[in-house]
Amino acid sequence: MSVFHQIFGLLIQVLTFLVFARFILSWIDMQQRWSITHLVYEFTEPMLGPIRQIMPNMGGLDLSPMVALLLLQLIGRAF
Repeated sequence: MSVFHQIFGLLIQVLTFLVFARFILSWIDMQQRWSITHLVYEFTEPMLGPIRQIMPNMGGLDLSPMVALLLLQLIGRAF
């Protein structure tokens, strides 16, 4: 396995962890002013924002993290 594949795989794992952390943080309803919560939101919003715009409104239920996790897994398996 090349170094590129290893770095790409690590990037996919980190993004997966961050999206999952955001999913959990949204249930806990922590204040975004906390540095770790703010950091997670800053890293994941560029990925989740466009997905959220495409997805239909589900009555207040945000499914964009689950779609992002699915896409990350599909991309990770392709490499």
